[in-house]
Amino acid sequence: MVVQAFQQFVGINTVMYYSPTIVQMAGFHANRLALILSLIVAGMNAVGTILGIYLIDNTGRKKLALCSLGGVIVSLIILWLAFYKQASSTNEVYGWLAVIGLGLYIGFFSPGMGPVPWTINSEIYPEEYR
Repeated sequence: MVVQAFQQFVGINTVMYYSPTIVQMAGFHANRLALILSLIVAGMNAVGTILGIYLIDNTGRKKLALCSLGGVIVSLIILWLAFYKQASSTNEVYGWLAVIGLGLYIGFFSPGMGPVPWTINSEIYPEEYR
């Protein structure tokens, strides 16, 4: 249950649902550009999940989950720092830093914290109950 809770507490649903809004808040006000950047984020999620299917058996569940969680935390700190600095500056570099933080978040989440909890959840039950 704890691994499933961590998966939800890192905010994947919020990030995926509000990624166009996050991109617009980062300074990219054009709706089309925000949508394109959000589609890139969704594509990264799909590619990362496929990568996770390969890595889960080759790397190990625990190592993959912990590395993923560490990367998610660091990328969320980058995203927070970008928005914090952007509030007191007109420099557009912080907008790009926010988009990079969003991309890193998806890049770390999708191969590890995305599939690992579901794999562990399916493996902990005895075979006769699966």
